[in-house]
Amino acid sequence: MNRRPMIAFAIAPLWIVLYAILFGIMAWTHTDPILSEMTAAELIGTAGAAGFTVAYILMVIAGLPCHLLLKAKRLERLHHYVISAFVCGVALRFISIAATWLWIAYQDNLQFGIVGKELRDAVLHQPTRLLIFGLVGALVGATFWLIARPDLQQSTKD
Repeated sequence: MNRRPMIAFAIAPLWIVLYAILFGIMAWTHTDPILSEMTAAELIGTAGAAGFTVAYILMVIAGLPCHLLLKAKRLERLHHYVISAFVCGVALRFISIAATWLWIAYQDNLQFGIVGKELRDAVLHQPTRLLIFGLVGALVGATFWLIARPDLQQSTKD
């Protein structure tokens, strides 16, 4: 039994954890009432724990189905995994922006048109809000491929 995909599944999402920690450090300001009370170690630990949780949930709901689809379609090269993971990262961020603003609109009795405005702003005026998640996704996809090497697994079966 080949364990490379399981090892890749365990290691590749660590890019998301690293991003969460770096984002937490960069967002750590003394103007935020919660963050300003945290020590650096608490902030890093909290960001790491949150990033770890999110990373592995995303691997299960997006990464695993993507890998299985690529494998079923025999799309086993590095660029297939990098592009797919980039698209997944952008799509998941797009969905998270929509879900966040739907919740805010619901909670604050705002018009739901604010969701479209935020999504339009993300795409047209602040594309890094989406693209950074695509970049992290691409790193996850490339790392997964480099460890799992689905191109070599297929050739050993033939």
